[in-house]
Amino acid sequence: VVEELFFHDRPVVELAAEMGVTQSRISQLRTQALGMLRDAMNTSLEPDLAPAPSAAPGVAERRRQAYYAAVAERASSALARGVAAPLPVRAAVDVV
Repeated sequence: VVEELFFHDRPVVELAAEMGVTQSRISQLRTQALGMLRDAMNTSLEPDLAPAPSAAPGVAERRRQAYYAAVAERASSALARGVAAPLPVRAAVDVV
């Protein structure tokens, strides 16, 4: 959803029809994805702003933590190659 909306500039109406869901559901998915991206960035860049993992993690929490780790790894790899500096965490939070 995020890739199609932001990188391919697809209209919500078109994306909803293609996925067989409502426009409202596309909005929910976008909000959830951007929140996860923000939390992943905060986990590696500003841990005080990251949500605390649950005490007894289930499948969803383990997947979320794996996603956070993947985002951190990709960012550190890009920095090591000198590709780009990460966005300031505050700017990422403001976007959501």
